[in-house]
Amino acid sequence: MSTATPDLITSSPSPLRVGLVGWRFTVVLYLLIESFQFLVNFVVNGIVYLSVSDVTEQVEQAATNSAAVTGVFLFVCGVLSATVNMRASALSGGSRPVLTAASYVQSLLIIALGSLVWWLLIVIHPLLFVMGRDSFPLGIDSWIYVVLTWVACDGAGRFIGGLSRCIGSTWKRVMALMVAIPLGICAIGAPITWLVLSLVHKSGYLPPMHPAFWLLGLIPLTVVAAGWPLTASGHIRRVG
Repeated sequence: MSTATPDLITSSPSPLRVGLVGWRFTVVLYLLIESFQFLVNFVVNGIVYLSVSDVTEQVEQAATNSAAVTGVFLFVCGVLSATVNMRASALSGGSRPVLTAASYVQSLLIIALGSLVWWLLIVIHPLLFVMGRDSFPLGIDSWIYVVLTWVACDGAGRFIGGLSRCIGSTWKRVMALMVAIPLGICAIGAPITWLVLSLVHKSGYLPPMHPAFWLLGLIPLTVVAAGWPLTASGHIRRVG
């Protein structure tokens, strides 16, 4: 019977195992930020509720505010995933495809948590009368647009962070970022445009969105698709 031990140096860890390193800190930080923004909005709207006699026209925006905070958080996570986290996870000895796939694990986790928070705030809307009695006509389609926005935020962060890591020269990096940052913003703006036009249409103010607006999806599609190779490429300077 062979008693040979596996080669721990050449074996590659799974992307899930590498990606879940430090996930508790990320989740706790995300929930703290979400709770803080909700508390601030609740206090501000509570003051308005007590100060103004008629708040019937005030629109409750807890879900959309939460989605916006999640998008910003994912953008920052995308930048870190393509830069600092790739260098740190290189200590695991995993291959570049493994490290790249692992960098998406916590982003997917935040998207799942953000979706839970989104639907929770919609369900408890009647209890949030202090923040406004009316609400946006949110539904499954709105949630899909929000998720697409989150994916675009993560992709834009990876696109910008990965591009800055792959280019060594300072001046070349500056020139590349001058193009990457506006492109990343446009990528995030495309699904936001779909969401806004959808809500305005369901509110009865505008006709259905023109099919030409779907062409905006080419921008986030390009940015998100470029996020994987940019995250995987470039020199990984090991930390520690």
